[in-house]
Amino acid sequence: MKKDVQEAFERALAGFEKRQEAEHQRFREREKFETEWARIRTVVVVPALEEIKALLSKAGWQCEARADKDQGVHFTIYRGNVKGERPYMTFQPEKSKDAIVIYVATRGSGSHLGNFTVDQITQDFVQTEALKFFERLTSELSTPAAHEKWRGGDHD
Repeated sequence: MKKDVQEAFERALAGFEKRQEAEHQRFREREKFETEWARIRTVVVVPALEEIKALLSKAGWQCEARADKDQGVHFTIYRGNVKGERPYMTFQPEKSKDAIVIYVATRGSGSHLGNFTVDQITQDFVQTEALKFFERLTSELSTPAAHEKWRGGDHD
């Protein structure tokens, strides 16, 4: 075999092995992320939201915090008999990167709050983000038109 052809084969093999190793490393990192997120979701996120649920339910609000089959956490907050989609926030693992995406949706709008590392997801962080969501929700409910929509009285 000619030397330049052999060297080209060797370079191709080395490149292939390097890509394979990088792929295996990425898989190990993703596995670690998913394991850590499953733990954080169970021992941090859901209990933090359950504390908020306990507090708000005493004031007449209805809340539900649940871990979803897709590895996310879904949290709803509402009052009365809401028709249609209830206000919610989600904590969802981002498939393409090792991050947790937080999304909130109220009757007025939906917002992607950002991507956060698993290390950032603490009880204080979860409860602070849920507080911002609740403040946004209650500010939307404080206008008469919004109040009628939320209470189901807007039938136009």
